[in-house]
This record gives sequence, structure tokens and C-alpha cells, in this order.
Amino acid sequence: MNGAIELSQKVTPLDLDFKSIVCFHLYVVSVLLVIRAVLTWFNFKPDGLMATVAGFVYLVTDFLILPVRRRLPALTVGNTQFDVSYMVVIAAVYLVRLGLGC
Repeated sequence: MNGAIELSQKVTPLDLDFKSIVCFHLYVVSVLLVIRAVLTWFNFKPDGLMATVAGFVYLVTDFLILPVRRRLPALTVGNTQFDVSYMVVIAAVYLVRLGLGC
């Protein structure tokens, strides 16, 4: 039956395997990293709702970004510096998802 679920079967959260849980979490991290990139384009009032949302997104994604940022210097092109740590992390998450077949 090639792994398909019959209509008579009910899927419960306990039926999820380890791979699907990891894939889900990697997807959430990917979305949060994209949100983090978009949030850097805006300035928020320190006491506003969006500042709270941005603070949460930064808090959740810092554990991935900061270690890479400490080890990789910024790429300098002319007078402008580009932080490549974000690109390295998003590529690594993508490659892990690709390797797992997510």
C-alpha cells in the first residue's frame, strides 16, 4: 500500500514520526529567518507591538545567527559591509531540509 493512509484511519499527533517533526521545526525556523530579514528593513517604536514581535523573532533566531556571525567577518564591498551570516544560516537550514527530504 506504499505508505498511504487509508480514509478509515485517523491520524493523531502521536502518529507523527521523528522526521516529520524535525521537518516541521526546520520549516518554522526558515519562516522565522525570513521574517527576521524583512524586519531589518523597518524601524519600530521601542514600546510598540512590532518591536515586541521583532524582539521575539530575534530571540528565537539568535541561537543560529550569532555563532556564525562571530566566526564570519562581514563581506566588504567598497564602503559597504554585508553580513553574510544570515545567508549561511538560511542555506544550511535549506540544505538540512533538502537532505532530510522535507
